[in-house]
Amino acid sequence: MSTIGDILHLAGDNRKTLGLAAACSVADALLDLVPFYVMYLVVMALLEGQATPGRMAALGLAAAVAVAARALARWLAGSLAHKAGYSTLYAIRRAVAAHLGRLPMLFFSRTTSGALLKVTDKDVESIEVLLCHHLPDLCAAAALPVGTLALLFWISWPLGLAALVPLLLAVLCQVAMYRECSTRMRRFHDSLTDMNSTIVEYVQGIMDIKAFNQTVASFSRFTNSVRAFESVVKEWSRISGKYYALFGTVLGSGLLFVLPPGLVLLGRGSLGLADLVLVLMLVTGYAAPLDRLLRFTSKLREIEEAVRRIKAILEEPALPETARPRLPENHDIEFDNVVFGYDAGQPLFDGLSLRLPAATLTAFVGPSGAGKTTAAMLASRYQDVREGSIRIGGVDVRDIPVARLMDMVSFVFQDTFLLSDTVMENIRAGRADAGDAAVVDAAQKARIHDSILRLPKGYDTFVGDGGSPLSGGERQRLAIARAILRDAPIVILDEATAFADPENEALIQEGISRLLTGKTVIVIGHRLAALTEADAIAVFREGRLDGFGRHEELLETCPLYQTMWAVQAKASDWALAEKEVSDAQSA
Repeated sequence: MSTIGDILHLAGDNRKTLGLAAACSVADALLDLVPFYVMYLVVMALLEGQATPGRMAALGLAAAVAVAARALARWLAGSLAHKAGYSTLYAIRRAVAAHLGRLPMLFFSRTTSGALLKVTDKDVESIEVLLCHHLPDLCAAAALPVGTLALLFWISWPLGLAALVPLLLAVLCQVAMYRECSTRMRRFHDSLTDMNSTIVEYVQGIMDIKAFNQTVASFSRFTNSVRAFESVVKEWSRISGKYYALFGTVLGSGLLFVLPPGLVLLGRGSLGLADLVLVLMLVTGYAAPLDRLLRFTSKLREIEEAVRRIKAILEEPALPETARPRLPENHDIEFDNVVFGYDAGQPLFDGLSLRLPAATLTAFVGPSGAGKTTAAMLASRYQDVREGSIRIGGVDVRDIPVARLMDMVSFVFQDTFLLSDTVMENIRAGRADAGDAAVVDAAQKARIHDSILRLPKGYDTFVGDGGSPLSGGERQRLAIARAILRDAPIVILDEATAFADPENEALIQEGISRLLTGKTVIVIGHRLAALTEADAIAVFREGRLDGFGRHEELLETCPLYQTMWAVQAKASDWALAEKEVSDAQSA
């Protein structure tokens, strides 16, 4: 039951409300016994000749009051449980979202969006079923058999023991099913998470898949993940089905265990007729609530896995906040003997040292996997370095409050993410307190204002990654407007014009030039021709600095840069031969 304890811990202040809901559920179950006892008293009065109108009216009133009180208890239990349940879900989602905001960006690079979606959506939602339904039902399912057995033992302890037998058999069925299915529950959730992740990948890449006239079968990982999930579900259903059938049979066999000994006791005179009638009425329904226990047990393991994943995120180490916060006086960036790697035994950087003066533009170039993107991201505490330090304005980034450090850095990536909101709010994401005029001014500087006005509702047009009226270049300029509005002193650009057509590239470059004025800028680039005017170019090779200087200097001193420049220059001069063009046209 540690899972329930974990959920109650996550519930926080809602635990008291859940306790009241549980108490109302218990009252609901116990009040269900009152009408049966009233019927017993009616039978006794009839057999003893004491069924006077006044006595019958009093018993009828008692039964009516019990039914009304039970309805009130049930309503309170449901209302309180749902109030506490949804409040708990809200609190958990807020806690998860807040903690995700404190995690290093490295966490998100190794965690799929599908896995995070499952945790924040389906896993958290599964807790609602437990809190709003299963816990109250569990309390009622336990209270009614206990109350019934207590009454049976009071009437006749031999019949109480007989009625206990099917309950014990039902519990044994539950324990056996739980043990056998628990080993498969993690496989179920792991395969569901993998399927969710591949679905997200498939949807994100649907344009490429359609462009090559492929079907879902061509995306083998998607197909395999669905089939694997189907296999796990079928196996789980096959195993749990036989236990469910046995459980239901045992629960419905109460009379089989109680009626024969009851008739024997009646024949011996050890049990009265009214007592036997009451026993038989109680036995017909006393085990029915335990069917809720079956549903609870089958869900508990599933919920346990959900709680495990939620706890895993909440226990993920956040970027530590410094105990002695400091703020830099300027915004130069210095890498001082930095050691960092994604794997403990394989450092990517082993002593990287580099200084970028404030208000300058430095380009990071190099082959794929050389470390240029990682180096740029480390400046914003993408992850803490293992050894050495990265300083902004002479202050170690680990000594700058995380929120303040994030305010100091703006990013413009190749892939622009749009919120499912209006154009106005997408730009305002750069600074939440910005007024409409400031948003429009940023859009004008980013050269996206005219494009926005051509949209159906202008700045109130709804956009998002699920579907957007903006072209790729316009989305990129919107991201630049967001960064201009943010007005951070440090800007990191990740090949912002890589996929733009010439017209959009010119507009993007103009917007970038306005964004970069007076900023300390890192440009992660591949097209060297666009970086020749940079204040400095850092050439990375296999995690080390292979060259540093201006374009002209590197052409003389850095063999790797010379090779890269020659290759790109040759590629830019390449053109189809006249004969090849003619052949292509005729074809």
